[in-house]
Amino acid sequence: MLRKMITYSILAGSMAMLTAAQAKAEEKTQEADTIKIEKTIKDSSDSIQENIKEKPSKDGYNPTMLASEDILWILSDRTKEKELSLEFIINFARKTTEGINDNQKKAETIYQTLEDLGYRTIVSKIFGLDNNCVGRSAVFKHVAKELGMPAYLTLAPSHVFVRIDPDGKHNPEDEKDSINKGDINFEATLGYVLSDNFYRRKLNVSESSVKNKCYLNTLTEEQEKSIGYYRKGCIKREEGRFDEAVEEFTKAISLNSSDPELHLQRGYTFYMKGDHENARKDLNESLKLNPEFAEAHYTKGTIDFIEEKYDKANSNLEKALEIKPNFPEALLDKAMIYFEKGDTNMAIRYFEMSKKAGMATKDGIER
Repeated sequence: MLRKMITYSILAGSMAMLTAAQAKAEEKTQEADTIKIEKTIKDSSDSIQENIKEKPSKDGYNPTMLASEDILWILSDRTKEKELSLEFIINFARKTTEGINDNQKKAETIYQTLEDLGYRTIVSKIFGLDNNCVGRSAVFKHVAKELGMPAYLTLAPSHVFVRIDPDGKHNPEDEKDSINKGDINFEATLGYVLSDNFYRRKLNVSESSVKNKCYLNTLTEEQEKSIGYYRKGCIKREEGRFDEAVEEFTKAISLNSSDPELHLQRGYTFYMKGDHENARKDLNESLKLNPEFAEAHYTKGTIDFIEEKYDKANSNLEKALEIKPNFPEALLDKAMIYFEKGDTNMAIRYFEMSKKAGMATKDGIER
C-alpha cells in the first residue's frame, strides 16, 4: 500500500510539472475574464440593485421566487450578490435572444452571450463552481430555463450536458423516433449541438445502460438535483469528511437511483473509510445498472488488491481494461500486483504502460 501511495505521488508530481505552463496560461485568461465581467456587472448593477430591493425586475425575473433547491443553488451557496449577477446575466441574454424562436439558434446565442460576458468567470468566480461540464451546464440550463426554453440536464458516462426537450420525453433508444422531433443535445462546454449517437460512440455508452435509464435520458427536475448532491459528496470526500460525503451521495441516490456513478462514488467513499463490505454492495449495484462501467470494475479490483486477493484483483482489473484498454490507474494496479508477486519484469512493463496512458486526476473516477 505504501509503495502504491508513493508511486501515485511521484506520478502526480510529474503531471503537475508538465501542466504548469498550461495552468499559468489558463490563470491569465481567467484574470482577463474576471476584469471583463466585473466591469460589465459594475456598470449595470446599480439600477438592478434598486429594482430588486422592493419588487421584481421590470423584465419579469424575480430571484426571490426561485426554488432554493434549484440545481444551481445546490451547487453554489445562494447569496444576494449571486442573485444580482444572475439577474443581470439573464436580462442581458433576454435582449440578445429577443425575436429568436428557433431553439437551436437561441441556445447558440445564449452560449455566445455567456462567452461574451466571460463564461469561465461567471462559473468559477461568481458561482464558485468548477469550469467543467457540471458548472457550465448548470449555469446555461438555468439561464435558458428563465428565458422560457424547455432545458434539462442529461447524463452520459462521466459527463453532463443540456438537452432542449419540448415534451420532456426524449427516447434515446431510437434517435429517429418522432417523439424526438425538436430535441437538441447542447454542449455547454463548447457550444456544439451533438447527436445521441455521438455520445454513444465517444463515451462508450452501452445499450444496457440506456435501457436501464442510466444515460442519455432527459432528467426530471428532481433527478437534476442529484448532480448537486453528487458534487457536494465529492468535495466533502476530498476534505476527508467521509461520513458527510456518504450522506450527500445517499441523498443523490434517493433522487436518481438509476445513475451508476452515484453508487460508484458512494462505494468508493466507503472504501476510503475502510468499509469494504458496503463498498462492494454499491459497486455491484453500479455494475448491475451498467455492466460495462470500467471504473466500478477497477475500484473492486483496488479493494481486492488492498486485501491481498491478487488473483481476484487481477480478474476485476482485466474486466476494466477490456472495456477501457488505456485505463492508467488499472494498468498501475496490475503493475503493483506483479510487483507483489515478485514478477519485476511484468511490473515494470505495466508501470511503463500506465505512464504512457497518462495518469488521470487524483481520483481518476470523478465526473
